[in-house]
Formats: sequence, C-alpha cells, structure tokens
Amino acid sequence: MKQTFTLVVMVLLSLSISFAQTVITHDDHAPQIGDVVQTTYVDVMEAVDPGTTGGGQTWDFSMYTGGETETVTFIDPAGTLWGGEVTSNLAIQLDYRSFLVNYYNVTNSKFANVAMGTHDEEMGDVLMVFDDEMDLLHFPFAYGDSFDDTYSYTMEFSGMSMITSGTMTYNADAYGTIITPSGTYNNVLRVTCVDVETTETWFNGNLIDTSTETYTTYEWYSQNSMPPVAGLDFDAEFPDETSISFNETQTDVDEYVDNMNVAWPNPVDDVLTINTSAFSSESTIRIFNSTGSVVKEIFASGNRIEVAVDDFNSGIYFVTGIGSEGSVINKKVVVL
Repeated sequence: MKQTFTLVVMVLLSLSISFAQTVITHDDHAPQIGDVVQTTYVDVMEAVDPGTTGGGQTWDFSMYTGGETETVTFIDPAGTLWGGEVTSNLAIQLDYRSFLVNYYNVTNSKFANVAMGTHDEEMGDVLMVFDDEMDLLHFPFAYGDSFDDTYSYTMEFSGMSMITSGTMTYNADAYGTIITPSGTYNNVLRVTCVDVETTETWFNGNLIDTSTETYTTYEWYSQNSMPPVAGLDFDAEFPDETSISFNETQTDVDEYVDNMNVAWPNPVDDVLTINTSAFSSESTIRIFNSTGSVVKEIFASGNRIEVAVDDFNSGIYFVTGIGSEGSVINKKVVVL
C-alpha cells in the first residue's frame, strides 16, 4: 500500500510540474491591435551562453543592462502605406517617419510574417511580399514540440533583384527560470530557432552573388507575457557577438513616466487634457489612431493642453512623444 501511495504521489507531482511549464497559446501570446511592446536591445561583444536543453534550467542575464530602447505598437494594417496591397490582419510600424512596416497574419494556429515595406529617400517605396510566408509561432507550442518552416521573398529596385529563401527549425527545448534586468521569471519556456537563409542577387538578369547565412535565435516565453521576455540572436559568421533583447508589454499607464496623468480623462468623450510638462520641450506630441494614422500633432509647450476629441471616431488612440527624461511615452487612450 505504501509503495502504491508513493507512486501516486510521484505521478501527481510530475503532472503538477508539467502543468507549471509555460505553453505558448493563441490567447496568451498572439499579439493583437493596440498591444504596445517596449524592447531594449543590448549588443554584447562576446559569446553569451544560452544554456543547455532540458528542464530545471536557470539563465541569468541580469548583468546585461543599458542598450537602446524601441517601442512598437501593433496596428490595423488597413491604414498603413501598403495596407491595400497586402493581405494581413496585423502590422507594426517601427518608425512612423520613415514608414518601416511589418505585416502579419494571426490565426488560431499560427503567427506569420507576410510582408515588409519601407520608404527610403533614395530607393523610394519598397514592398517585399513573401511568396512563402514566414511562420514565427505555432499555437499551442509546449516543451518537446517542434516544427519546420520555409519562406521566400523578392526585393526589387534599380534593376536589381534580391531573392531570399530560407528554412527555419523551431524547438521548444528547455524550461526553467530566467533572470533579466527587470526581474525574475519562473517556469519560462525556451524556444530555439535555427534559420538557414540564402540570398541570390541579380542585376539586369545576371546572377552576381549568392550568399548563405545561419542565424540562431533563443527566446524565453512566460505565461504572463505576450512577447518573449528575453531573446538571444547569434550569427554564425560572428560567433563572438551577441544581440540580447528584453521585452516588456506596456500598460495604459506608461511604465517609464511616473505620472499616470499623461492624458485624462480616460476613457474620454469630449475634451482630452494632455500633460505637456511630462514631455521634452523639444518633442512633438502625436496622437495616432489604431491604424497608425496621425490625427493630431501638438508642440510640447507649457504645462497642459486641451484637445477636442468629439469629432474623433470611437476607438483606441495613442498619445506619443519623447518624455522629459528622454524615455518614450506611449499612452493608450480610449475615445467613446
């Protein structure tokens, strides 16, 4: 009887440990319109150990501080420069001034990159639509799962064509605890991706160059965070250089401005008050709608300004600008 009881306890314990592991699901990890993610990039001029496979791992990246921070907002692709040319249901506009846009399709089973567009003064408008879309996540995805994916796209400009194709192999190969500069995350799932990419460069119908690169990416997912909480990027050509990224999901209250009254009331139906003193005196405050279009621009002067929103369509808007301490302010506001 004692042996039977011990066996039952061991089985239940193993099940509880299994259930504690993070599983990547559509509901918890698929981005949607209005999500705001702040990413800090740290370039390290040395090889960073991503650890081994298996359970019970501990990864300590808390010493990698500093770096550059970028805030992106997931938006409706319909309002972007190439929205009418790309079949997608989600986009991110990385730099509103230079129009660098990534387009995605999100379904219940996967998250995929379908196109990239950029506006450059020399090259003009360049749109790269995937002939074979690039799968970034499959749902659900748990420890021990894996999948392979192929992708391809062509970029053309000034008589030159660059044809890129690749094969990506994803493995959920480890779980444990990760320590980042912003905190400790338990029961995270590590996903390893190996991407072998080949690019052919053609000029006036002649093949002038072929190159193949191998990239390895490690990402750590928490059950309580939509984006991975951390990532490591390796290029096989430069083994002693590592790019580390740390992600945080922004909430209604900007985490980098210790002042919840950036804009109020929220929700608003007639007049929105913006605390201009929270912004740098050299910043232009912009209000974007959920499609990424600018609906209002304000110069940050004085202490506050009132903006009439009764002619705005109901929905989600973002008040953005550079904060007085140099951080990015991205405040979500709901207009009724």
